[in-house]
Amino acid sequence: MSAAQHDIIQQLRREILQLQGLREPKTELPDDFGLAAIGHVFPQGVFPTGVVHEFTGPEAPQSAASGFVTFLLSRLMQPGTVAVWVSARRTLFPPALAAYGIIPDNIIFLDVASQRDALWAIEEALRCDQLAAVVGEVRDWISPAPGACNWPSRRVK
Repeated sequence: MSAAQHDIIQQLRREILQLQGLREPKTELPDDFGLAAIGHVFPQGVFPTGVVHEFTGPEAPQSAASGFVTFLLSRLMQPGTVAVWVSARRTLFPPALAAYGIIPDNIIFLDVASQRDALWAIEEALRCDQLAAVVGEVRDWISPAPGACNWPSRRVK
């Protein structure tokens, strides 16, 4: 592949990312976000913040997905920031977050009655630009019709 072709492909990738709502990486966080070993798989080589991510895994609370989400939360939680954790069946033991350097008192835990309530609470929390992160535990997820979850994923901090 020639240098000109490579440049065209790189420009097209940047344009596609912009159309998907992804902007240039923020410099407030470390460039590798603690994920240097897998950074090459992320757009622009940096874990994108300010957007919605989905992580899935087994139901067991000790699953890799839960650990990864908690690791990311520890990176997003800067001193004085607050996050929201929404669940209809929380299995997390909040004091255990201290092992990741997270102060559990800085997280608002919303234990809701149903998955529908969880989705509503997640959507409302995502509208708040003062939160460092929103974690939503949703079991038995069945993707709704496009637009059914109007998550404001285009908002970038």
